Parts: sequence; C-alpha cells; structure tokens
Amino acid sequence: MPAPTDDTIRSVRIETELRFRCPPERLFSALTGDTLAWFPHTYGEERTRGIVLELRVGGLHYEDWGDGNGHLYGQVTVWDPPRRFMTRGRLHAGTILDSSYVLEPDGDETVLKATKVAVGPISEEEARGIQFYGDLARFEEALRAVVEGAVAEARTA
Repeated sequence: MPAPTDDTIRSVRIETELRFRCPPERLFSALTGDTLAWFPHTYGEERTRGIVLELRVGGLHYEDWGDGNGHLYGQVTVWDPPRRFMTRGRLHAGTILDSSYVLEPDGDETVLKATKVAVGPISEEEARGIQFYGDLARFEEALRAVVEGAVAEARTA
C-alpha cells in the first residue's frame, strides 16, 4: 500500500522589472524568439535543438529535442505583440506556473515587467530553483547583450 504524503501547497511569486535601450518590438523578439541566446538552462541540455514558442493564443512553448521529443513548458494564454504575452505551464505533478511579460515604452527605452507565479506542492529545494531560474534579473546581462547588441549592430549597418 502506498505511503500517504503530506503535500503542502504553497506559492512562489517572482516580480522583475528591467529597462532596455531599445524599442518594444526588439525586446519582444528577444523574449519570444531568441531564448537560447540569453537563457542558459534547458531540460534537454545538449539535446536541445531549440526553444519553440508558437506565436498565437493556444500556441505551445517547448524545448525541441528532435524526432518529436522534448519538454513542454506550457501554452500561450495571452498574445498581444509587442505589448505583452502570458503562458501557463506545469512544473511538475500538481504545480502550475503562470508567466506574464509586459513591455512598456518609456522614451527611448522599454520597461519589461515580468511576473512568475508557481502554485502547488513545492518543496524548499524546488522553491529555490523556481526563484533562481524565474528571476530574469539573473539573466539581465545576457538578455541585454542580445537586445541592445542587436540594436547597436543595426545602427552601424
């Protein structure tokens, strides 16, 4: 007979606000199309051929490992380029993750407001992982290089 478990339901919320010297369209493109260029973690590691985000409500967001294999992050629940997009996915059995990305123009900059909320049976170790990988500020330098580097290249071309 299986042993009963005591799953404590908790939530982990991460809110990040970053500024980039670029138009919203460029930042939106980097967030939705150039993910591997700035986000270092994948479930498939060296097998990961790409990160796919189907650009529509209901579209899938997943790692492509080839031959139909991969890891599903979730589904697009809001699609409003270049202002915002939202996804909902499953981290592990019983735990969901809602992610929201809002881009607001401010002069020659764009403000990114990212929110991630995980709810479900989450251990302390899992909460630390969610907080580490969910906080976009940890990846700001790499994202900035993709976003602002591309803008600088376009200006000199």
